[in-house]
Amino acid sequence: MTDLLAFLHGQLREDERIARAAEPVVDVMYGWCDLVTDEVEVERTHHQQHLPNRVLAEIAAKRRIIAECCHMIRRGQPEKAGAEWILQVLAMPYADRPDYRPEWAPGA
Repeated sequence: MTDLLAFLHGQLREDERIARAAEPVVDVMYGWCDLVTDEVEVERTHHQQHLPNRVLAEIAAKRRIIAECCHMIRRGQPEKAGAEWILQVLAMPYADRPDYRPEWAPGA
């Protein structure tokens, strides 16, 4: 579990680095368009949901979840199994990274 924790912390540090380096996006990307289609609106909403401040807030929330899981693991069973599963689920978005281990998949 120590390796999984180190992996998660490393991924979150990298996500944070990228979010902090991102330029603030001004919502003029679609301002030139008089006709806003559903596709454009969906894309705009997607971009707004991935702005640096939102990403940083999600990182902070994940760090709080990880900290609570660590407390649960230290307390032992029955909480330990649930906490380990939560950590495995938090690692799922990073399964495409080279240092992700298949045994970290939930239910593996």
